Amino acid sequence: MLNSIITRRASLAPTTWNAEKRTMEVAFSAFADVQQRGYVERVTQEGLDLSRLVGAHVLKDHNASSIDNVLGVVVAARKDGTATIELSESPKVAAEVGEIIKGRIRNLSFTANVSAWRDSVDPKSGARVRTAVRWTPHEISFVAVPADPGATTRSQNMDPELENAPEQPAQMTERAALNQATRALCRASGITDQTFIDGLTDGDGDMIARRAAINAELQRRAPVIRATVGVDHTDPAALMQRQIGALTARALGKAPAENEREFAHLSIVENIDVALQRRGIATRGQTPEQRIQRAINTGDLPELLTGVGNRTLLAAYQVAQSPIVAALTVNKTMTDFRPAHFLRAGEFDHGLDLLTEDGEIKYTARTESKESIQLDTYAKGVNYTMRAMINDDQGALTDATSQFGQKAAAKDAEVVMAVLNAAGGAGPTMDDGHALFSAAHDNLDTAVALIGDASVSKARLAMRSIVGADGQTLLSITPKYLVVSKELETAAEKFLATINATTTADVNPFAGKLSLIVEPRLAAYEWHIWADPALAPVLALARLAGREAPQIEQQQAWTTWGVSFRCIHHVGAAAIGWRGAYKFANGEDSNSQV
Repeated sequence: MLNSIITRRASLAPTTWNAEKRTMEVAFSAFADVQQRGYVERVTQEGLDLSRLVGAHVLKDHNASSIDNVLGVVVAARKDGTATIELSESPKVAAEVGEIIKGRIRNLSFTANVSAWRDSVDPKSGARVRTAVRWTPHEISFVAVPADPGATTRSQNMDPELENAPEQPAQMTERAALNQATRALCRASGITDQTFIDGLTDGDGDMIARRAAINAELQRRAPVIRATVGVDHTDPAALMQRQIGALTARALGKAPAENEREFAHLSIVENIDVALQRRGIATRGQTPEQRIQRAINTGDLPELLTGVGNRTLLAAYQVAQSPIVAALTVNKTMTDFRPAHFLRAGEFDHGLDLLTEDGEIKYTARTESKESIQLDTYAKGVNYTMRAMINDDQGALTDATSQFGQKAAAKDAEVVMAVLNAAGGAGPTMDDGHALFSAAHDNLDTAVALIGDASVSKARLAMRSIVGADGQTLLSITPKYLVVSKELETAAEKFLATINATTTADVNPFAGKLSLIVEPRLAAYEWHIWADPALAPVLALARLAGREAPQIEQQQAWTTWGVSFRCIHHVGAAAIGWRGAYKFANGEDSNSQV
């Protein structure tokens, strides 16, 4: 049955009492089985959902009808069934709190909602087991008598089919005892069909066979559940994402999504109130600083601000991405920070062979080249003051996170340019012993070369003539990009402009065939011709798996009044080939000569 309620008994450890913080450690669940009528009730650590427990009330005897029954609040909860509670200072509950601190009141019980059950049969005992697949505790209570009616006998090795059975007289036959146990098990399982019960007791089967028949009957009678999959608009995680989206849209001056409109005009503190009230925590009468501090303790404020920060950072990071990174690199994902080697298989040593009449196929080895890449970590921090949060100054947050995104994009371009500019602009030494741009690779022109038909044709001819790693296979690489320094932007635009020619001799053969990329980090008057990296990769940009973009992390500040944010970015670059690029290192102004 969905959304049913379960309770459990647990105990506390009074020696963990912290008088200064008024906190105490408790164990609210030992994950023990409970014998219910007709089945064993089971909860597991895997199915535990703590989303409603942090911030929940600690009550007297599960009595939520009055605030006079509130003994404290849950400030932390863990998947191992333990929690940290903060006891109340209210005079109305001082007596009970005093007894708890002294250890005289020790028993606890929790109440939880079960949103999904799984039915099974114990392979040893044959008993029916109902396991809470997802159970959500929503309050903890101190009780005099354990809420669980089976708590006092739970450790006994009870036989469920003998429960509630009358004592058997000494002269009772073995068959009579078996039939009595069978009837008891049927009653406990809710089976009242006398015809079915008589069929079991009249038969010759032992208890194992009868138990199997009862379980089969229960499964046959189980109702067929038809579920409709939809969107749960009350899911706390989904509501928090809508709050984050609305707050981000307001900070960036954009319209929120349709399902975010209800939060569109809420301030930071008002968003905190909504999140806390969703946990059942009242904020009325509290100062903004108190509400902010409580939201930090529950994790709502870190989730809210970190979500807004990461969304604005990612937007700025994508917009600020350098074209040399976006267009000229291939992306790699690494799982750790150790140097990684990327193997690029070379071409066959020659083409396909003619298949003779005997059908023999000749096999050949493949040549390989190997380059390496390694991640580095870059970071920067900033403080977001309590004053800015109370004043609803979102710009103080989003301006900083947007700058994080811009700086991270700039760092990507820097690490890529560091590869291109290595060794005085020749680039790194490849595994064949030659620099990335070198005469040996026939992809470097150090003479003063104007951007024009002759020079571009020279580069195109060289790239079309490149052979593979086997030294034989003609790759015929097609140029795609004209990459120039900022000084040559106008000259490149003039060269690539479409000409309304009156004669065929005036037509620009490269118009529409090369895309222009202006990279201000290139050396003055330097320019390149590049192929599509999907066909002839030259540069690789690596990022950490799961963190392919820079991310924001947050914690409460200690030296400042507020919270601290830091941006972490893991990135690395390397040259993994040379065949897709041709470099002209002019070193002087040739712009006016075009």
